[in-house]
Amino acid sequence: MLPASQRIITAGNQKQIIMVKISEIHVFLVWLLFIVKKHIPNIITALNLSCGFISILFVLAGDPITGAYIIFLAAIFDFFDGFAARLLGAYSEIGKQLDSLADMVSFGVAPALLFVTIIKSAIELPETNAGISGIVESFVVFSPVLLVLASGFRLARFNIDENQEREFIGLPTPASGIFFSSLAFIQDGLLTLPVLLFPALALFFSFLLVSRIPMYSFKARKLTDPGNLPAVFLILCGLVILLVFSVKYIFVIIILYIFISLVLPVFSETKQ
Repeated sequence: MLPASQRIITAGNQKQIIMVKISEIHVFLVWLLFIVKKHIPNIITALNLSCGFISILFVLAGDPITGAYIIFLAAIFDFFDGFAARLLGAYSEIGKQLDSLADMVSFGVAPALLFVTIIKSAIELPETNAGISGIVESFVVFSPVLLVLASGFRLARFNIDENQEREFIGLPTPASGIFFSSLAFIQDGLLTLPVLLFPALALFFSFLLVSRIPMYSFKARKLTDPGNLPAVFLILCGLVILLVFSVKYIFVIIILYIFISLVLPVFSETKQ
């Protein structure tokens, strides 16, 4: 048996060793948290990009409804990657570029491809295809390419534009993507419309994407900022539309968003 003095020294050494181990574990956890925190927004962005690719697979497999739902899921990830970056202070240049690439796939290519399937279904009907030449038919079918090109230009401009802190310049690509994806839910009603309406829609939204028109931004503001009122109105309208009518009318929310964005500057000038 060790003398009392040696037992005290041994116990003290053991306590010191334990404290050192705890300190090492703490340092490791802080380092791990720093590394993980840095990549959380990029991981969410990667989920957005994955949704875009999976949506394309479903559309090509003849299931545009599921493809549309997955694009909506991509929009949720697109919102939360920016939210996470602001919350964690984890901004990075690679994250900014990755976000635009993900948006290009999820809200540019995937919705345009879905729109092509709707157009082809309409053109195959004898009553809508009557009197349409081959050249016009090809123009109608390939008109969604305009959406892809406009989305690419919109995202490229956003990456180098530092004047979009309070508002967007041109229609955000997620809004365009959600609109055209939601058309999958009302496809049967669209099939009876004149086929030239489809390229007109593609042309109109492409114009909004590349335009210099200020569009409302949902970026965080102070709670007392009057600029929050349009966001509150759109969220309430969106909830009413989704709960009372159904997800098939989600395109109405995008139309409301465009209308409010166009009216706000006029209202502000009149108020002044």
